[in-house]
Amino acid sequence: MDGIIPGEIGKIELTFSKKNYWFGILIELQERSLKRAKPVCTVFKKCGGCSIQHIKSKYHMNLKSKMVMDAFTRIGHLSNLPEPYIHIPHEYLSYRNKTIIPVKRDNSNILSMGYFERNSHQIVNFDSCPILNRNITSSLPYIRRLLSLNYIPINDDSNHIKGLKHIGIRTSTFSNEIMIIFISNIDISLDLNKLANKLLVDIKNISGIINNIQPQNTNTIFGNTSNIVYGRKFIIEKFINIFIQLGVTSFFQVNLTEAEKAVNSIINNVSELDSRITILDLYCGIGTISLPLAKLGYKVIGIENNSESVYYANKNKVINNILNIEFILDDVNLLLEKYLHKKNYLILDPPRKGLTNLLINIILDKKPQNIAYLSCNPSTLARDLSLLKVGDTYSITSIETFDFFPQTMHVEVLVFLKLTKF
Repeated sequence: MDGIIPGEIGKIELTFSKKNYWFGILIELQERSLKRAKPVCTVFKKCGGCSIQHIKSKYHMNLKSKMVMDAFTRIGHLSNLPEPYIHIPHEYLSYRNKTIIPVKRDNSNILSMGYFERNSHQIVNFDSCPILNRNITSSLPYIRRLLSLNYIPINDDSNHIKGLKHIGIRTSTFSNEIMIIFISNIDISLDLNKLANKLLVDIKNISGIINNIQPQNTNTIFGNTSNIVYGRKFIIEKFINIFIQLGVTSFFQVNLTEAEKAVNSIINNVSELDSRITILDLYCGIGTISLPLAKLGYKVIGIENNSESVYYANKNKVINNILNIEFILDDVNLLLEKYLHKKNYLILDPPRKGLTNLLINIILDKKPQNIAYLSCNPSTLARDLSLLKVGDTYSITSIETFDFFPQTMHVEVLVFLKLTKF
């Protein structure tokens, strides 16, 4: 229910139901909670980027942790669970190091640039966003002005015009550099060449201006082709104790400080075990979990199916002179049976959809003694924990929650499992 806080009283219009619950719209707020706050964003009520700016920040993580534990009980049917350790975020604003912003131009040639309105594909225009890194926010007015004053083809499905669809911006908290990615369904590199010098004058510390081409009409935003308009295709970041290069499409957590907390929790858990263990890191990405562990002396194998991520993982391995690690480009479902052994420490960091049944069956067959499962989706995490026979084959030794995404109801959960039935 958008717009109303637990404990408040309001007039609600019920819209539709799903099995055991209803969706509705707040018509009138009749009794306000002391937890209610004034949103810091002027377009909060329309924009789909944030959902809980109207709740005081100090209450966010309790709300999210309750949602996690409810999912464990309701979906996973789990019981006798340890109380979650709640990590309070360092920052509630200006934390996002990456954004992707849709762009449109109407029949009157007026440019729209911003996130989609809730439950629609209507763009909510803005020139600043309070949750974005200040480097990103400060660049938005210049990008808007250049696109408004200079002709760049912008995609328009209704008129069968191909061109720019999204603007991606990624910045580094370590080097302060910024990479601007113009995502289109045709090559617009020549058009962007004309704007590059103006962008370089207006926006400081640009490491690269890129045209990423996604010709397919799908929900996948990035394509496989990235043409350099200026500079290079990566930025340099520091994560925990390693230097990393991040490419155009490389997955990297948008909240570096909170991601470091989660990885440090895994490091602390691993450090309690035999230093001779081999760590298997599934969905390893560019190595943000694998590399810090390998640097401490553990033998690590990372498996990832994104070719750019594995390319940069291997580059980051060389940059940091870490030899006791291997990155494999392949589907984890196909390779796990070959590499997983009982004495392995298994790290799972899957996408939102969670683990496949095949993967879960292999884990139950091989029975690794220790598992760290990092998830951005409490629902699929609860389902997977149930399928992993928590309470029988495995026990949960600890649950930790992290606010990777302040001002939204998204939450990151880290669960440590230990084998109890050999």
